[in-house]
Amino acid sequence: MADTLKCCTKCFRDLPLDRFGPGNRPGTIRAQCRQCRALYYRKWRRANPELALQYSRDSEARLRADPNYSLIRKTYRAGLKRK
Repeated sequence: MADTLKCCTKCFRDLPLDRFGPGNRPGTIRAQCRQCRALYYRKWRRANPELALQYSRDSEARLRADPNYSLIRKTYRAGLKRK
């Protein structure tokens, strides 16, 4: 899979497919590489701190409403301890 290259629509570099995140539809990958998307979201969060904070709070509320939240959190922490 790493042998196949794709051109990022933001930086125009030819990169292996593992440098791109999954797309919105099953079986697709994003047009921008992970590095370009991270840069975009970093800039967006700096430009919109109130909205970014609200999104973060909403996401946390959705997670806490999940009945499996404590199990998911314990599993995540156990994985961190192994590293």
